[in-house]
Amino acid sequence: MDASRENQEMCLPIFSFSHYFDNSTNVPVHTHPATELIYQAGGQCTVTIGKEKFLCTPGDLLVIPPETAHNQISEGPVKTVFVTAVIDARLLSSRTRLIHFGNDPWTPRLMNMIQEMSREVRYELCGGVLYSLVRHIAQFERDQEFGTRNRIVTRAIKLIEANFNRPLNTKLIARSVGVSESYLRAVFLREKKISIFLFLQNYRMAHARRLLQQPYCDIKEVAFQCGYPDAGYFARQFKKIHLCSPTEFRFKLQTRPEFDLRL
Repeated sequence: MDASRENQEMCLPIFSFSHYFDNSTNVPVHTHPATELIYQAGGQCTVTIGKEKFLCTPGDLLVIPPETAHNQISEGPVKTVFVTAVIDARLLSSRTRLIHFGNDPWTPRLMNMIQEMSREVRYELCGGVLYSLVRHIAQFERDQEFGTRNRIVTRAIKLIEANFNRPLNTKLIARSVGVSESYLRAVFLREKKISIFLFLQNYRMAHARRLLQQPYCDIKEVAFQCGYPDAGYFARQFKKIHLCSPTEFRFKLQTRPEFDLRL
C-alpha cells in the first residue's frame, strides 16, 4: 500500500452509533468513547459541557469530544439526531463547539440518513454517508471562516478609506472592527497579501502624490491631510518609498509632466 493511499484510509471516520431523541425529559451527565455530533431538529435545550453551556435551537450542530461529560436540559419537547464516531482530526476537529447551520438542508438530511441506516442495521452504509457529513461540516466551517475574514477585512478597508487623514493605526482599526490586533494583522495579510500597516501607508502615499501635484499645497499641509501630523516623519516615509523627498517629487512633476504617479 503506497503512502498516499494509507494516509487517505487513515482519515476515514469510523461509525459507532446513531439514534434520535424526541422527548421533553432531561438527559443526565454521561460520556461517549468517540466524538458525538448532535443536530437540533426541533425545540430548544441547554447542553452543559464542563464549564460551558450551549443553548441549542433548530439548525444547530453541537460537537462534543470523546470522553467528555455532558448533559441536556430540555425546554419542552426536543428533537435531536445524534451520531458518535471516531473522526480523524485531519478530517474534522473534535473540539467542543456549536455550529449554526440555519436552513442548510444537507446536515439534517445526512444525519437522518445515518440514523435510519443504523436503525436498519446497515452499518456498512453508515460509514460512507458519515464521510460525506464530516466533509460537509468541515467545508461549511471553512466557508463561514472565509466569510468572517472577508467581512473583517472589508470593514477595515472602509475604515481606512474614511479616516486615513486622521491619526490611525492597527490597534485603533482592530478595536473599531471588534477583533484583536494580532487577529486583524493575520487576517488582513492572509486575504490581501500585504500587511495592514503597508496598506494604510500606501493609501496615504497615493493621496500624498495627488496633493503634491498642486503647487500651492505646502509639504506640512500635504502631511497633515494624509494623516501625518509630523511633517518630518511623513517626509522620511515618503522618501523611503519613492526614493526622493516630497519636494523632489513635486519638482520632477513640474519639470517632467510625463512623470505622473497618480493612482
